[in-house]
Amino acid sequence: MKKCAVCGLVNLDSAESCSCGYNFKTSTADQPPPRVPTTSGTNAKLASGRRHLWRYVLGAAGFAVVLGSGRAGLTLEVFVLMLLLMSITGVFRIARQQEGSPLLVALFRPKRLDAPRRGTFVIKRVVPTLTGLGLLTLVLAVGGAGAPAGPAGHIIYVEGSSQKICQLTGEIDRQFHKPTVNRTASRFGMVGADLGYSFEHHGKLFFIFGDAQPTPTFHGKPNGPADPPRMRDDNDAIAFTTDTVPGECPRLEFIRNSIGAYKNPVVLNAQGQPAITLATNETPLSGISENVKMYVIFMTDNPIHFPKPPEPLGYSTRSVVGVSEDDGNTWHYLYDFSKGPGAKFVNVAIGRGEDGYLRLPRFDGG
Repeated sequence: MKKCAVCGLVNLDSAESCSCGYNFKTSTADQPPPRVPTTSGTNAKLASGRRHLWRYVLGAAGFAVVLGSGRAGLTLEVFVLMLLLMSITGVFRIARQQEGSPLLVALFRPKRLDAPRRGTFVIKRVVPTLTGLGLLTLVLAVGGAGAPAGPAGHIIYVEGSSQKICQLTGEIDRQFHKPTVNRTASRFGMVGADLGYSFEHHGKLFFIFGDAQPTPTFHGKPNGPADPPRMRDDNDAIAFTTDTVPGECPRLEFIRNSIGAYKNPVVLNAQGQPAITLATNETPLSGISENVKMYVIFMTDNPIHFPKPPEPLGYSTRSVVGVSEDDGNTWHYLYDFSKGPGAKFVNVAIGRGEDGYLRLPRFDGG
């Protein structure tokens, strides 16, 4: 046995030259004879490489679903990245099989042609394994997520993701048929309410309710929609709580009128007269606190003022900003928020900016 002085390969004593081209007789390195792949062999290898394409695509999709955590933008980016990486791997594989580009071949060709090729194990074993795992994760992510699939852009309810804590208003819970925590009919003269919005102010959580329905009487006194001190043009309500325990039904206290029942908020002008109507589908919409003041957006100007079902109830066409400096007992008109035939900001919510400033723009005519 004799060892090659160039590549270190051990050869038989009868060998005249090493496979790397080193000539034992002349002690010089010659070029090895070129390897000429057959057409049939090359085509077979190319066909084999193409058969792996689906693994790359499905594997990339699987990794994208898992790493993207269901976020469409991130999932797409991960998919493109994984597909690109796997595609590059596939290009190198085809290049090796075709004996094509010298650069690509050089990256994979070993020093000895009869030695196992570097990367063969990775190409034929590791990559298919990873892509198979990617496919499995894709199946698990799609089939075992616990949420039904739906059209793109649609909100889908996940069973059990939200739970009822309690019924805030009314005397009897409509689901459990037992008295509610707040028993608003007997305590505040309110059968129930429609819309609702909450915000914090001075250590209390305020609730502004729209289209509240009064009981006929309260503590023996008339309490109908037009019975003083109520006015037919105003039928909303404001409540608050100091409870801070999550998961427990908050105990409400309502701002009260002169007979002790819940009070309808009235937005007054500079002369102390009602500046807007707050009848059917005209309600306090959203609110925010700033120092000692409460700012609330009210929507108003429903063209169908007193609808009678089953007639259409109509809708508000204008929003205004009202302010209170006494914790919601009295309200004063500040300005129109959005109005006119092209009003686009009637149903809105307000909040504080990231810089801490409270900005209330106006959209006259828009």
